[in-house]
Amino acid sequence: PIIKIVKEMNDSSSIRSYKLHEGFIFHADQKVIEFNGRQKYLQPQPSKLLELFLRMEETGYVLKNSDISENLWSDGSATNDRIHKAVARLRSNIKELDSSIDIEKCVDGYQLVL
Repeated sequence: PIIKIVKEMNDSSSIRSYKLHEGFIFHADQKVIEFNGRQKYLQPQPSKLLELFLRMEETGYVLKNSDISENLWSDGSATNDRIHKAVARLRSNIKELDSSIDIEKCVDGYQLVL
């Protein structure tokens, strides 16, 4: 299970970080993934997509294509190709640090596999 780490700051803002497994942390507010001390900055879209996956713990980290399109392209401009490319970018960023995490295609969507 994902451990959500939330730290309260003096100015009452919060920092959203998620521990995916030992050594791998996603700092959502900073758009940074970290594995065993190595860090990689994520562009806004892959960062938002990763946080969407992590919020779907109760469904086994499955996101439907419609969920992805509504959250990443609220103007309705999503296509299956755009969704596929967004997922591929996120997968590539994660794999640069940790090859044990994957995103797999499933019926009508994608699943983050930890």
